[in-house]
Amino acid sequence: GGGLFNSNGELIGIVNAKGVYSSDNTPLDNYAYALPVDNVTKVADNIISNYINNNNTATGVVKLDLGLTITSQNSKATYTSGKLVITDDAVITEVSASYISDFQVGDIIESIQINDTTYEITRYFQFDDLLLTVREGDNVIIKLNRDGAEIEIDLSTVDSNKIVGINCG
Repeated sequence: GGGLFNSNGELIGIVNAKGVYSSDNTPLDNYAYALPVDNVTKVADNIISNYINNNNTATGVVKLDLGLTITSQNSKATYTSGKLVITDDAVITEVSASYISDFQVGDIIESIQINDTTYEITRYFQFDDLLLTVREGDNVIIKLNRDGAEIEIDLSTVDSNKIVGINCG
């Protein structure tokens, strides 16, 4: 455990696993796996917010449930301005128990607006991560690409019965 810092001393991750030996049994040093700090922050804020909103009762992690299964398609890596940038399409592959009937299999999620902030979706996992930040009463608009046409789904005010507990273990 502990913090992972960049060369400027900024916290960029929380170490959650460490490599001890390589495949040929050579001891490894300074080789660890870390959770990105922005993901850790989203989960921590989620737990704290739900604890406070539920009269100081532990509820664990919750997120907006849209009944969607999303996968990565069309992954590509480009080298731009000295950086390797990976992008992919966030494609809906299953719609089940969704309270919004407007989603369809094959839709590509382009962006999500939560209240007044719009987040472009350039990696499929970003959408699920952002659902952790949605709270009861938030206004949510999702922009999709459906067969080349832009579709906008306005969830209006998020209802508390659509924010459900998730298993993090």
